Amino acid sequence: MTPAEIKQLKAAYKFVFETDDGQRVLADLRRRCHAHTSTFSGNPNETYFFEGQRQVVLFIEDMLANDDTRKLPTTAT
Repeated sequence: MTPAEIKQLKAAYKFVFETDDGQRVLADLRRRCHAHTSTFSGNPNETYFFEGQRQVVLFIEDMLANDDTRKLPTTAT
C-alpha cells in the first residue's frame, strides 16, 4: 500500500469507528474478543482462536490511533 492509500484507509476506519454507533460496536468487540484481557485457555487451539480475535481488535485500535507506527503491507500478497 502506498502512504496515500494507508492514509485513506485510516480515514475510513476513523469515519466508521469514531461515530457513536462505531464506538458501541468497538466496545462490544473489545469485550467479546478479549482485547484487553488474557486469551489463555487450557486448550491451545482455543487460545490461538482467542488471540486471533484479539489481534483484529488491536489492529482496529491501531488504525484509530493518531500515531503512524502500524506496519501495513506495502504490496499485495
